[in-house]
Amino acid sequence: MKYNCIESVKADLQEQSDMLQQLESRKSQLIQFDGCTLKIKNSGGTTYYHCRENPAHPWLYLGNENHPDVRSIQELRYCNEAISLLKNNIALEENLLANYRAPEYDSILSGLPKTYVPAKGFPQFAGYDINKYFDELVGFKNSIPPRNPESLKFQAIDGTLIRSRGEVIMYDRFWQRGYHPLYEFPFRLANGKFLFPDFLLIHPQIPYLYIVEHLGLWFHPEMKDNYRKNYLLKEEAYRTLGFTEGVNLFTTKELPDGGIDLETLERMCTMIMSSPPSSAVQRQGPILDDKFIRDFLR
Repeated sequence: MKYNCIESVKADLQEQSDMLQQLESRKSQLIQFDGCTLKIKNSGGTTYYHCRENPAHPWLYLGNENHPDVRSIQELRYCNEAISLLKNNIALEENLLANYRAPEYDSILSGLPKTYVPAKGFPQFAGYDINKYFDELVGFKNSIPPRNPESLKFQAIDGTLIRSRGEVIMYDRFWQRGYHPLYEFPFRLANGKFLFPDFLLIHPQIPYLYIVEHLGLWFHPEMKDNYRKNYLLKEEAYRTLGFTEGVNLFTTKELPDGGIDLETLERMCTMIMSSPPSSAVQRQGPILDDKFIRDFLR
């Protein structure tokens, strides 16, 4: 059986990428109007326009809708909205292409874990109710006000509000994997301050915890130095909580073009999902149990 949907997605992705390139080219020609605001006034059945570059400048009268500056400002607004929409569509289609597996024998076989959880499972967690503890985590998170709530603009698959489209893609992937993701869960430190990791994940079969930090500004030309220093301090705080880089603390970075590194994300998901926790995780990593609830939530 042949599955043609991926070819259709590839064709649509190419079409939208071409449209994006054309719009970005046109936007560069209109960049002189960036930041301009229009004000309208209706008189005698005709709409007249004023504009200004920023709130500190006075309004400048332009005329009716046929004035070239009016048309350029309106076209730039259209370009900005269309570019945002196309980038979102492209990210979704790239995510689909990166993760889609045709329901064929070889494809399914390749997805089977290389290491198996012991047939008898983990007897120390017999009767473990992950949902009970997860509900307590959600309740605690909801009791702590989020940082900068005005920037939580994008909605994940389960309705959770996220700060960026890239993090939405990551959150949805974790959710689909069954990791019970919690976005910016507030860890209370010994000094009373809170630490907000991007993603707190729970192993889908047993109560081991993992943290994933998306380092979106790691390569930012102006902000990278302070950003990296702050993350190193954050990483040290994670160690005091039992989270160690490469063991139960993982990071992702953006690609040079600003997209999510889906290949690294998929490898990380497969590593967590496909095998029992490493001996290091079992030895030092936090376990979602009564002690964790007592130490971190109360």
